[in-house]
Amino acid sequence: MSVVYYSLQKTLFVFCEDSFNNIFAIKVILRCYEIVSGLKVNFHKSKVARINVDDYALTTYAKTLTCNTMRLPFQYLRVEVGGNPRKKQF
Repeated sequence: MSVVYYSLQKTLFVFCEDSFNNIFAIKVILRCYEIVSGLKVNFHKSKVARINVDDYALTTYAKTLTCNTMRLPFQYLRVEVGGNPRKKQF
């Protein structure tokens, strides 16, 4: 499993390959983090987005992680993420 993650201001971006095993591993890792640190991960505030993943798989992953889905592009700290930088407007 190749995972790329970015952690910014209590925000975690995780990018992984399209596989249920990867999503389940992310869920286990975050649950272990909760147990070890004593902090709570707000899965109900979390969102999962897709890049080259079909809608059914995205819905399944969201249910596994007990979170919501979102579409790309999205704004993070007033910056468009996932848009085409060559266009004037995403």
